[in-house]
Amino acid sequence: IYYIGDSYPAFFDAACREHLYTRIFILPPWKDIYISDDARYENYEQAVLIHEHLVETYEKYGYNLIEVPRDTVDNRILFILDKLS
Repeated sequence: IYYIGDSYPAFFDAACREHLYTRIFILPPWKDIYISDDARYENYEQAVLIHEHLVETYEKYGYNLIEVPRDTVDNRILFILDKLS
């Protein structure tokens, strides 16, 4: 919501404070493999901006993000599973 210049509604803020997660994995935009399609219509620059706002929002609610490194899908899965164990 900050991405488009609006503030968070009270119900969203309350839900974010009430329903907490122990781990948040985040995958930053990756220019080499980024494509726009029917599901992801933003261009790369917009995706970077959205990502920055997501990071800012998660941190606002006290989360320490775990950034998943750029790698193969299999290695990303292994990384996440390792962090969960």
